[in-house]
Amino acid sequence: MTGLTYFPCVAAHKNPVGGVCVDEPFSIRAELTDPSGNAALYLVLKKEGAGEEPVYYPMESTGRTGELSAYTRTMAVTSPGLYFYYFHAAAGAETRQFYARRDLTAGTEGGREWQLTVYENRYEAPVWFGRGVVYQIMPDRFCVGSERFKTKPGMNYRTDWGGVPTFLPNEKGIYENKDMFGGNLYGIAEKAAYLRSLNVGTLYLNPIFDARSSHKYDTGDYERVDGDFGGDAALRTLIDAAAACGMRVVLDGVFSHTGDDSVYFNKYGRYDGVGAYQSKDSPYYSWYSFKRFPDEYDCWWNIKIHPNVNETEPSYLDFICGDGGVLRRYLKMGIGGWRLDVADELPEEFLDALTRCAKDEKADALILGEVWEDASNKCAYGKRRRYLLGGQLDSVTNYPFRTAILDFVLTGDARLFADRVHTIIDHYPKKTLDILMNVLSSHDVERTLTLLSGDARPDSREGRAAAVPSDRKKAVNRLKMAAVIQYTLPGVPLLYYGDEAGMYGYEDPFNRGCFPWAHIDKGLLKFYRRLGALREEEGLRTGGFLLVMQEAGRVGYRRGDMLVLVNNTDSEYEIPGKPMRELLSGKICGRLPAFTAAVFKEK
Repeated sequence: MTGLTYFPCVAAHKNPVGGVCVDEPFSIRAELTDPSGNAALYLVLKKEGAGEEPVYYPMESTGRTGELSAYTRTMAVTSPGLYFYYFHAAAGAETRQFYARRDLTAGTEGGREWQLTVYENRYEAPVWFGRGVVYQIMPDRFCVGSERFKTKPGMNYRTDWGGVPTFLPNEKGIYENKDMFGGNLYGIAEKAAYLRSLNVGTLYLNPIFDARSSHKYDTGDYERVDGDFGGDAALRTLIDAAAACGMRVVLDGVFSHTGDDSVYFNKYGRYDGVGAYQSKDSPYYSWYSFKRFPDEYDCWWNIKIHPNVNETEPSYLDFICGDGGVLRRYLKMGIGGWRLDVADELPEEFLDALTRCAKDEKADALILGEVWEDASNKCAYGKRRRYLLGGQLDSVTNYPFRTAILDFVLTGDARLFADRVHTIIDHYPKKTLDILMNVLSSHDVERTLTLLSGDARPDSREGRAAAVPSDRKKAVNRLKMAAVIQYTLPGVPLLYYGDEAGMYGYEDPFNRGCFPWAHIDKGLLKFYRRLGALREEEGLRTGGFLLVMQEAGRVGYRRGDMLVLVNNTDSEYEIPGKPMRELLSGKICGRLPAFTAAVFKEK
């Protein structure tokens, strides 16, 4: 008995994934190198939780080839949760345990238990979200509509579209984020045809509700679209324009905190009515936690302008999730769903109520959470979260794939890339996997073109404001490789506004510049349009993932009838077999040039 080959669990009628539904049969297979031919193999499975004990399940021998014995176990699990397992082999007096290694193969040392995610299928996944591309927009920075709105005193209404956002603090050391360049929802609606040319199926908007900042994460009034964006009428116009082009609108829901300058807190007295900061008799006082009234209160990451709310306080819960609440208000208006800001900071009870409310109002509403790590086993504030076990999130922001893609493009470590991708595939339910929001750039991270430029990060914010890639051609080529992988892995690619135009930028606020309508990189735009068209292929939307090549600097994988090859080396790669037609270029290819990614459709 010398070794074991393990195949990730396979649901009877699905692709190899680690997420299985309660009471749904699935099979686990393994092959054991066993010269004696009489070894017994057990699957040892334990549910996470106090008092749970491991259970030994004998595996059935299904044949033998030479010294290799094959085993399988078909079973079902009756309750949702996280389960962990390993293999126990016994041949006479000799026993061994096999655990997962870094690349998900089996070994007797230095490994970990495998994870099995068991979920309840309480809500169907919104399949519309898997069609096309997600396009993320910060409304103030995308396009000025037919009219420029200036509705708030104290904002810095800029007239230099494309100028560098203010990045230095004021005299009190506060970053105010008061720059408004004039983009609005009417402007987005006017660009609907442009967005469809990229095969956009979903518009994801950063917050649009009334607030006294450019980014709007400091909500002032959930029941009003910001006047500088055109108000409620502009949102209705955008929803209609998007629908006419086959697109849906997803809004950013910031429900863990409000702004201090809000209807509810009203620290500066700018709103009618009495806010929590003004009086303990305020109807909103119970929404917040004061340490010493009124100036000491719980706030998001200790940022005073973002007072935390008590999400499970009954009046707040009803305000967001009630029959006439915020969620239903905008779903009735026609939005497709919600992206939940900082989902880690939303209590379980609040997420349960939020999802129940949204699905009751619109069965195919999307509930997508901002989660930066593996969402299947995420711990937040000392508690294991159950985002994907049923009753909460449909999907999450898929930053683990971002890490896998960018590290591979920068280092060529194919084994690490495969391990990271396989881990997510092995942990997530298939219905979640198909609609993961695959991120490269976003408002929270450096733009990909800048990150892949290879330049050292400037030491000062002043330097970052002016920084451009020193070798733009090289950076663009790397971006194309990364984008091909992003668009062809399981999930839905997110295109951050302007990446297709060649925008660069370090982190906030430099990654939040104005769309360069007068200076679009036309070659890059053409590439993204071709890439977007590929998302019509069923194999890229719902197909499985099969790794067919993994070597230094090169990976290859199949998604349904699609073959993706990435050659991240400085030498040409000869493709085995007959030359095939490459879909992005339309050319017949037998060789893959250095630092190139290609997509083929196999007959």
